[in-house]
Amino acid sequence: MVSVVPGAVVNIIRGMNIGIRRLIMTALETEGVRQEALADRIGISGAEFSRWKTGSRDIPIGMLPRLAEAIRVEQPILEELASDFPIISAPDPRRILLPPYPIKGSINDLPKWFVEKLDLTKAQWHEIEHGFPRDTARELAVALQVLRHGGELCWCAPVDLGCGLLIIKRETFEAAGHLLRHAVRMVGKAREVIVIPQVSTAVVSQSREARLDYLVRWKGPRVCVWADLEVDSTYHEETADDDRRRTHGLRLRRLGFSDSQVVLDSFMPRLIDALRKLEADVKKQG
Repeated sequence: MVSVVPGAVVNIIRGMNIGIRRLIMTALETEGVRQEALADRIGISGAEFSRWKTGSRDIPIGMLPRLAEAIRVEQPILEELASDFPIISAPDPRRILLPPYPIKGSINDLPKWFVEKLDLTKAQWHEIEHGFPRDTARELAVALQVLRHGGELCWCAPVDLGCGLLIIKRETFEAAGHLLRHAVRMVGKAREVIVIPQVSTAVVSQSREARLDYLVRWKGPRVCVWADLEVDSTYHEETADDDRRRTHGLRLRRLGFSDSQVVLDSFMPRLIDALRKLEADVKKQG
C-alpha cells in the first residue's frame, strides 16, 4: 500500500504506471467508450489522459479516486498495484505489451481445495483474473503455484533477460521480445526462476508461429537455461507431439505437465527438480 500526505501530488512507481495503463486500455476496449469520455469522467483534458495512457506522464496518486471511479475499479486495487508488481527489466513503462492476450478460464474454475490454499491480495487476484494471459484455467495454475511458493507478480521483457528467441506479436509477426509482459518471479538460494505466459515465437525452420504456454528462465551460478513449459490437456490447442516438434524447431528444452499435475502440491518440487536437471545438462555440455 502507498502512504502519502493527503492531497500531495506524488508520482506512482513504474510498476503502477504499467498496471494502470493496462486497466485503462481494458476499459476502453471492453466498455467501448471513447478516450475523451473517460477523460471527462476523471475531469482532465483529453491530451493529459493520452499521456497517462501512453506512459509519457506519471499519474498523481491524488487522482486515484477519480481514475478508479472512471474505469470502474476499486481504489484499493490501484493502490496495491503500486507495490505488488515491480518491473525487473526495462526501465521504460511505455514498452508494455498490450492485448490481444488470450484470457480464458477463471481462478474459480480450478479445484476448490486448490483455490482455498491461495493467499492473494485483492490486487493480485484482480490482476491475475482479468489480465494474466492463459488458454485455460489449468495453465493459470502454474503461475499461482509459483506465487504460493514465494513468487511475485512482475513485468519483464525477455530480450532484456538475455532470451535469444525471435519473439513476435500475435497475428502481426512484429518483433516483441523487447516489450514488457506479465510474469511471475521466484528467487531462492543462488537460483531464480521466471515464468512468462503465452509467448509467441517464430519457428523459422518450420515457417510458422508457435505460442508457448510458458517461457521459463532458470538462472543459477554461471548458467542460464530457457525452457518451454507446456500444460497438456484435452482443451489444449496442440497435442503433446505438436509441442515437442515445435520445441525442437526452437532448439528449446521442453517441460511437459498434465493438467492434473499442475494443481498438486508436488508440482513445484517436480518443476524445480526438472530445471536443476536442465542446468546440470547445460553444464556438462560446457
